[in-house]
Amino acid sequence: MNEYILPGPVKELFKPHRRRRLLLDTNVLLLLILAKIDATQVGRGSLSKYEYSDFLALHLICENFSALLTTPHILTEVCHLGSKDVEGPKRTMMYELLQRHSAPEQSISLSVLGLRSLSRVGVADSVIEALCDRDTLLISDDRELCGIVARRGNHVVNFNHVRDILLGS
Repeated sequence: MNEYILPGPVKELFKPHRRRRLLLDTNVLLLLILAKIDATQVGRGSLSKYEYSDFLALHLICENFSALLTTPHILTEVCHLGSKDVEGPKRTMMYELLQRHSAPEQSISLSVLGLRSLSRVGVADSVIEALCDRDTLLISDDRELCGIVARRGNHVVNFNHVRDILLGS
């Protein structure tokens, strides 16, 4: 992993965001956690759409941020999806990594989210939408959620764009 160098266009994409908190959506956090436990998980199960280079890039991107923000909703989804792919000691490692790499910072009451948001994207994404602010960068591979966050004037990177850059480099 130490030999992997982030391509210049990816570095440039994240350069303006280094001082922000980082919020990883469910699939992206799942990639980071499961691939750290067992790289052979990449390309299989819940990570079937990803390649190992996606994990390497994400790992290096995350190293440039001091705070990783998450929500209980994201953690629940990651635990649910991840427990389908890893068992025994690896499942324990998954829980330990989640605990170490992410500390829920805020709790948002469902009453403040509004029905319009909830009916449009669901609970987990509504909470993400509410947490995104000027000091937070969201990385997600969910095109709809990325669009919603961007339209609100907040910082978001669609991880699929990073993947496209990696394929072109």
